[in-house]
Amino acid sequence: MQTANRTPLRGLSSYRASQVVTASPHKLVSLLFSGAICSLEQASEAIHNQRRAEALSHLTKARRIVAELMTSVKRGSGPMAENLVALYGFVLARLASAGAEQNPQPIGEALKVLTPLGEAWASIAEAAEGHRAAQTG
Repeated sequence: MQTANRTPLRGLSSYRASQVVTASPHKLVSLLFSGAICSLEQASEAIHNQRRAEALSHLTKARRIVAELMTSVKRGSGPMAENLVALYGFVLARLASAGAEQNPQPIGEALKVLTPLGEAWASIAEAAEGHRAAQTG
């Protein structure tokens, strides 16, 4: 039965890999936000259910994604870039706190920052895709 259970996961993994390989830069950022948000929701649930190791695993994944988003910001390109770096720094600090304290409250604070940013990037990706389709169609 393990083989039967793994087959759909391989298919899902292949789908996600294909999605990443074919994605525009805007879509990639949107996917990163989605991944971070999903990991944080899973971490919060794991904390509520006292599954410490699982919570730490999800928090680590989210921290890695946020750190990647932070390093992708072109520093010195203006106040917006500096504000983004500061927001990502805040999120990373809240996630460290959530892991150390096993407290979901800092995760909620991080989600309040990441969710609107993720929604904005999803809108940007959608608009860019529509623009690209209009130019090629």
